[in-house]
Amino acid sequence: MVATDLWSSQFIDLLRPNSIAAGLGVRFATGLVGNVDIPKMTSGASFYWIDEDEDGTESNVGLGIIKMSPKTIAGAVPITRRLMQQSTPDIDLLVRDEILRGIGLGIDKAVFLGTGLNNQPLGIKNQTGVHAIQIPAGGWDWKTIVAFETAVAESNALAANM
Repeated sequence: MVATDLWSSQFIDLLRPNSIAAGLGVRFATGLVGNVDIPKMTSGASFYWIDEDEDGTESNVGLGIIKMSPKTIAGAVPITRRLMQQSTPDIDLLVRDEILRGIGLGIDKAVFLGTGLNNQPLGIKNQTGVHAIQIPAGGWDWKTIVAFETAVAESNALAANM
């Protein structure tokens, strides 16, 4: 005959890593109805020193296209009518937050590690010409993060939000 109090205000959420792609400046294209082509510069002009009476030699700027197609990430969590009526805290809010967190982490994984297979986007690590840093079997650690930043800096590509 011992009563039990439900302390729903003290709900303990699942520990998850923070989603970081959006905070790093990743651009998301929403509402697409078809494929997208984005122009890019593939090589720059050449510059050099010449003497007073020499003519400069022409050089070209290389241009290309990045072809993109819409990708969709999905997740589903069934909720019964009775659970909706009787849950404390509100199950719809808990599930909504879980879906949003899961989508954010799924996007992060695709942005950085996507294989380009099975409807996944092609992530940075698997892009041609990107200096890949090996990620430890246990996942990201501070040493790996510093190695990424060092590789970007050594490629002379370090920008404010990188």
